[in-house]
This record gives sequence, structure tokens and C-alpha cells, in this order.
Amino acid sequence: MDIRECIIVNENATGSLRLGGTYPDEDDEIVSLATLQFGSGGLFDAKPVDDYKVHLVREKACGGTPGPTLCGIQRFHPEGAGWSVRGGITPRGHAFTPCDGCAEVRAARFPTFEIHGLGKEAHVSV
Repeated sequence: MDIRECIIVNENATGSLRLGGTYPDEDDEIVSLATLQFGSGGLFDAKPVDDYKVHLVREKACGGTPGPTLCGIQRFHPEGAGWSVRGGITPRGHAFTPCDGCAEVRAARFPTFEIHGLGKEAHVSV
């Protein structure tokens, strides 16, 4: 994909964004998956909101992780918890556990896609 196709353009007054003429969540532009964990609190004292589950989001060829998690959690909701992509809030020594919903969607729609980020082993072994 040519990088010029990845320029983000504001399409309308509501702020919807399009990349290369398609909406950001089109699966045909997805090249890999990334881990994501939800937390509350600050950068250095985040606490889990769902028992340290490792979720998955889609990654685009030109960068970015559009849309909700694979299990459907809308991470951009104004009242939602904070989240960390490719990083994580799981403390050292604590086992990573996959989100069952994300694992199910991955198996059905993205079984061959590479996963990037901390906790990826939780999904690779599923």
C-alpha cells in the first residue's frame, strides 16, 4: 500500500475519518492484530477492569488500530475505561489470560494474522 493512500481526511462535520477511500474498520486493510488491556487509574498505577484479560484489536497497514476490540468493546466511549495497546497493565509474574470473545472472533475471521504486543502468547496458544 502506498503511504499516500493512508492520509487521513475529515469526511464530514461529525468527524468520521476515512483512509484511502474506505472506512478505517474495513477488514481488507487489516494486516495484523495487537493486544490491548483495559484499566483505570493513572499511567503508573493502573488497575484492571476485567481481571487482566488480554483483548485484541485490528492493525492497519498504514498504522493505527481502528474500531472496537474484536469482542465488540467500544474503547473510544467517553465514559469508558482507559486502555493500553501493545503494552499492558499485567504485573510481572501474573499470567496473561485471553478474552474469550476476542479469541473466538480471531479464530473465525483472522486465524493467520500475526499478533503484536505484551500478552500475545495468551492468544497464540488458544
